[in-house]
Amino acid sequence: MSSGTTPPPPPPPYWQQPGPPMPPPRRRSRAWVWVLALVVLVVGGGAVGGFLLLNDDGDEKDGGAGGGAGNAAAGPYANACAVLQPATVEELIGTLPAGPHEVSEEYAESLPPGDPLSRTRSSCSVGSVEERRENLSRVVLDINISADKELLGDPTELLDGGEPLPGVDGGYIQSDERVTRVAWIHGAAALTLTLSHDRAFATDGVPEVVGVLNERVDERPTDAAEIPPAKKFGSDVVVDACSVFTHDEFEEGAGYRAAPDLVSRTYTTPSGSTYPTDFVNTTCRRTTAMKPFGEEQGADGLPYMDGSLSPLASIETHPTPGAALAAAQSRVDVSDYREKVRDLGDRAWLVGSSSLSLIVLKGNVKVELTAGLSNGNADWTPADMRKRLVPMAEKIVARM
Repeated sequence: MSSGTTPPPPPPPYWQQPGPPMPPPRRRSRAWVWVLALVVLVVGGGAVGGFLLLNDDGDEKDGGAGGGAGNAAAGPYANACAVLQPATVEELIGTLPAGPHEVSEEYAESLPPGDPLSRTRSSCSVGSVEERRENLSRVVLDINISADKELLGDPTELLDGGEPLPGVDGGYIQSDERVTRVAWIHGAAALTLTLSHDRAFATDGVPEVVGVLNERVDERPTDAAEIPPAKKFGSDVVVDACSVFTHDEFEEGAGYRAAPDLVSRTYTTPSGSTYPTDFVNTTCRRTTAMKPFGEEQGADGLPYMDGSLSPLASIETHPTPGAALAAAQSRVDVSDYREKVRDLGDRAWLVGSSSLSLIVLKGNVKVELTAGLSNGNADWTPADMRKRLVPMAEKIVARM
């Protein structure tokens, strides 16, 4: 444990940080393994990793009652937030700062049939909206599942070191005054639990936490939680942006096949019945699907994009239309490129600098769709992005 040193500055909000890296795969004698195992989609300066999977014994299992999510065919995919269970994380691990909490997750809505050389990742983060660093401020669970256990790596590789964790066979732990990280292998799953805190964290109960999480992984929960609208500012407020920025409507607007196993969203859970007093924000990112070798389009006739398009939909609900307008105007005023868009919502602008955003106002709600200006192979003009983003925004506003 370190002492007498100046603590590092607080990290940026979780949604501005890159996702944790996948563990490095071990080298295989078959040089083509990586082609099937790994997809990296470049997203306006960041990257999103996507993987498919099959159950570790090669058999298909039921994905559970998923409301048609389609995960049953893919076997033992486990949704990290369904394993961590944000509503009970304090009971399981420790008390988070008072007030509303933000949940940020990456998950699959559905998965294509598994491939024996493939794997999948799901992650879930629960923490304080204001990123206050108290005894426990944020909990992050990453789950990687692979039919080929050699692709999971070793827990020491996940932590880049660490010490054996007593009570957990093959588990390792790293802990200092700011962060505690735990890594272990359970069946076909490699799990990493990261706890952010402001002082030394008691780790005696960690083995029990690992046992509970292992039991939940064994149940193979596949579906992302359905988050109903919340009452705020005298009306229903959309808390789940992915419920209005849907897979089908993204495909319709983009004109390309979407990846059903690459979805990320953030939302705020209430503390009692309260939400942040200034506005409520929720985001959803979707991305186009990777083109399989030798295929130009799917069975539905939609083509695959040669590159990637991964727009982020951000929905802010403000107390009044005037507050929403002020928030939008502040974005417009600092943009290098700005263009008014007619016949969309109450008011709309296309703005940008290094990326391009379509901002739409509807009453006290501000909808913002942001995407990079390149698909990884070719640059796009504002006219290109307007052609793709406007149909998506029209669908979102209609659902609002």
